[in-house]
Amino acid sequence: MEVAVFKKPNASLNTEEKEAKKKLKRKLKFQSKVDRLERQIRHAISRKDPVVEKEASENLRKLLAQNDALLTDHEECDESKKKPHEVEEREGKMPLGSSSLNYKTAPDMSAARHFVLSICDDLFVRANEGCAQNQTEVTDQKSDIDREVYAENCKDSPQTVAQPSRKRKVTSTKAQQKTQAVKLLKHMTKGTQSDSMFRNQGALWGYTRQKFFERAMLLYRSLRRLGPDALPPDGCEGMTAEQTRMKAEVWTELLKVEKACSIGCGPGNDAVGLLTFLSVYRSNVGAGQSLPHVSLLDCFMEDWLPILTHLKSVLSGKDIVETWLTGSCDVTQPFDYCKISPAPSQHSNLKSESGATIAANSPVSRSNEQLPYDIFLFSYLLSETRGKWVAFMRALLRAAKPGCMFYFAEPVPWMLHRLIEISGDVLEFLWLDSSMHYPSMQALDGRVSPAVLFARKKKPPDKCKSG
Repeated sequence: MEVAVFKKPNASLNTEEKEAKKKLKRKLKFQSKVDRLERQIRHAISRKDPVVEKEASENLRKLLAQNDALLTDHEECDESKKKPHEVEEREGKMPLGSSSLNYKTAPDMSAARHFVLSICDDLFVRANEGCAQNQTEVTDQKSDIDREVYAENCKDSPQTVAQPSRKRKVTSTKAQQKTQAVKLLKHMTKGTQSDSMFRNQGALWGYTRQKFFERAMLLYRSLRRLGPDALPPDGCEGMTAEQTRMKAEVWTELLKVEKACSIGCGPGNDAVGLLTFLSVYRSNVGAGQSLPHVSLLDCFMEDWLPILTHLKSVLSGKDIVETWLTGSCDVTQPFDYCKISPAPSQHSNLKSESGATIAANSPVSRSNEQLPYDIFLFSYLLSETRGKWVAFMRALLRAAKPGCMFYFAEPVPWMLHRLIEISGDVLEFLWLDSSMHYPSMQALDGRVSPAVLFARKKKPPDKCKSG
């Protein structure tokens, strides 16, 4: 049935069409519940919380048992054909029917998860050290009082409770960061965030703790779907011939990426997701695992820079980035206002491939210049800016080189549909979310998990072939 039918009001549908629409809604609702529980399981595993993990696993098992009819069309595979005791290896998700404590994933997913977690751990260790150093004076002033109060409550000596006092301080800091981040995230979801909200370092660190790992892995899992070994789910509609061709072509191009630019970069999670992808898959083909050039741009770069400086230090130890640049970029403003400069630890000037010097704070591109990047990364930026990005995006697409790739992730696809409308003559698209193998669902406004759209700038026709 045509997608347009599902968008029509019920009054204009016949009985068969109404039933098909109801079935689709039930299916999307079921898939949303499954994904929510699987996400809860992944979070519990990353937090090493076996209680929540076990509870969510049991709820997922019950949900799937009650929905055998819908399970055949589930995004990943037909789990109803599996035996309850089997351990399935799914795309970074909870293996159904297995013990949650024996969680396993495909080898590349395990490697990717370990890679991102190692970066997160190092990043937060450095952050805690920085916070501890900044708060040393305050802590020393309160330490005697804290120990006395704790000793009185526990009927113990101050000397034996000095360490718990410090531990409470760290726990309190994390809790405060989380609370502050929740407020910021609510405004970002509605597009009502203000400049002052990003000046709160506690909120930004809380945002990083909550979103860094999941957003990095979202990018990794999405790009992973393009691989030749990524099999479609059983019972799916299948991709079109044009989509299949594009999928094969961009996979080869992804493995050759040398210059990447993350716009609206925040704490750098998208860049880490791309580095994770290249680290895992380039090693499989014997290519170099490092990325020669990464540019990170954000409207609030001055506020994110302390976190990005820590991240750069972490990545420097892994020897996977050769050139790391940061800069300001507001997608609600004209494109020429974007400025980029070397990271603090680098030289004030860099040499371009042509040998010309690029001064710090020079524009990313002039209107008559072509950008050198192989891929641009956008996450949750189009929805947060509520359509104010259109002029910027059109200018960016004009400046991007032919064959340049784009990654867009949004909580829902409504802004991505708008992007397709304004750039369909310039870009070719491939959905990398739950609708990837279901063309009839791609025009709908519902998705399981975030909506992810991959795009590539069309290349001019070959004059020799056309002649």
